[in-house]
Amino acid sequence: MNNENKYLYYPNELTGFELESEMPDMRGWEVKDRDRKTIGKVDDFLVNKEMEQIVYLDIKVDDSILLDEKSVVADRKEFINKEGEDHLLLPVGLVSIDEAHDEIITDEIGYQVFANAKRRKKEAPIDRDYEEVLLDSYQTESEPLIENRADRAYPSRFYERKEFSRSQPFGFRLMRGKM
Repeated sequence: MNNENKYLYYPNELTGFELESEMPDMRGWEVKDRDRKTIGKVDDFLVNKEMEQIVYLDIKVDDSILLDEKSVVADRKEFINKEGEDHLLLPVGLVSIDEAHDEIITDEIGYQVFANAKRRKKEAPIDRDYEEVLLDSYQTESEPLIENRADRAYPSRFYERKEFSRSQPFGFRLMRGKM
């Protein structure tokens, strides 16, 4: 993907990125699923430059998921995660922050869903197709997360979905200054 089409950035790619004073820097914090099993650790954030907002946590997946994934590969038809693909993105609207324990919790997604999710190499470009495959994998039969795939036709509305809700503590509006 060329830089002209790029819309998600790591903080170190932007000038003027600064966490709001009341917002903890969650990099290094454990990420846990709805049953409080460890999924991985927050490696970084991804910011939508146009919105000046963090939209994803970039998770370095725990080794236990990498091992569990090998037992379910045969059941998957859309993709197979490759060696070195040990990161996944987690939309900020699907998490809550536990500052007392330095943890990120997702009450909507279970361990097996994370084990089956499409991962990526940290340096791999991110496009809308990857985002949609990932968000599709986070859906559950009981409660689909993605409300309207028609948002693809309206890229500016993609991050208005509930997966990216700004109702989390501290709002996730973390950008200040020039970009």
